[in-house]
Amino acid sequence: MRRSAGMQGPVLRRRPARMRRSARMRRGVTARGIEKLAPGRREVPDAGCPGLYVVVGDTGHKSFALRSRSPSGKTFKLTLGGFTTLDVDNPAIGGPLTLAAARQLATALLHDRARGIDIAGRRPQKNSR
Repeated sequence: MRRSAGMQGPVLRRRPARMRRSARMRRGVTARGIEKLAPGRREVPDAGCPGLYVVVGDTGHKSFALRSRSPSGKTFKLTLGGFTTLDVDNPAIGGPLTLAAARQLATALLHDRARGIDIAGRRPQKNSR
């Protein structure tokens, strides 16, 4: 970019969008940040736990999901549970989870996966009528 004779000072340039986005992704999500997420279908990664995502629905419902690979190499998504700000004593798949409880549950599942246990099959069983 050329400057005309009348311009003074440094030329300010914006960073490319991919650099701004990656800097934002490195920061972990917070409970307050999850509460402030606007409705609209998207997944927000958590830098505090690899593979953990906050899923925001069109209606504004927020839940946690874990993306990983099975021992055979196939990728899968396991929905852990809905977001709540109330304390959770015993985090379990399918129940309400705080951010800390979701990270604890996701870490335990990833440790099981590292031991060779298939965690893709740990989805809660649906009641048959």
